[in-house]
Amino acid sequence: PAVKEYLQSLKDICKDQQERCSSGYRSLSPPNETMTILAHWSKDAYYAIVISKNGGIPTIINVMRAFLNTSDSDHEDFSPERAFGKRRNKAHSNASRFQACCARVLFALSNQSEGMKRTIVKEGGVDVILAAARKYPRSIDTEAMASLVEYQLNQEEDKEQEKQEQEESTTRTEDSTGLYPSSGASSLAGDKHNANTTSSATTTTNPPPPSSSEGTHEVVAYF
Repeated sequence: PAVKEYLQSLKDICKDQQERCSSGYRSLSPPNETMTILAHWSKDAYYAIVISKNGGIPTIINVMRAFLNTSDSDHEDFSPERAFGKRRNKAHSNASRFQACCARVLFALSNQSEGMKRTIVKEGGVDVILAAARKYPRSIDTEAMASLVEYQLNQEEDKEQEKQEQEESTTRTEDSTGLYPSSGASSLAGDKHNANTTSSATTTTNPPPPSSSEGTHEVVAYF
């Protein structure tokens, strides 16, 4: 139940964030605490399955995408003191930490099973992670990211190869069903036509035998 509640809160936050961005309002603060808990759970095989079965992968990708183009200065609870205090890079720490945490969850889930990795690729997770890495290059685990990118490229190559094999199979099927007549079939049709022609010529050359009535008339005339 706890996993479902956390995922539902992420869905609600994601929806609210999208509405704010489309309406021109200030961004919400990224839900770092919720994401940190999910990152901890995703390392466990049991909780990883629970997260995946409850739609956690697309939810995490969507909320990651929703907060990708924001910084701490865009958030409602932003304060100049926090941004320009002793730690001047604080203004971007929450946004980058959130993206890194989301990426860690996806990396952990991708290591649990082939099916989870396939879902991450299908839902566009690799593209979102790459975008986060370009914006926060020091925050994303490049080695884990490279593994997912390589997997996506292999998936695309497999799909292209499967497509080519299907096209070749379709071509072979059309040839075998006679949509494209072979030379043997044409030759057979030609031989049949020649045989019919020869038979017709023979029938025309030989005269018909005389009838019995004609023979009777000749005998009477002789006597």
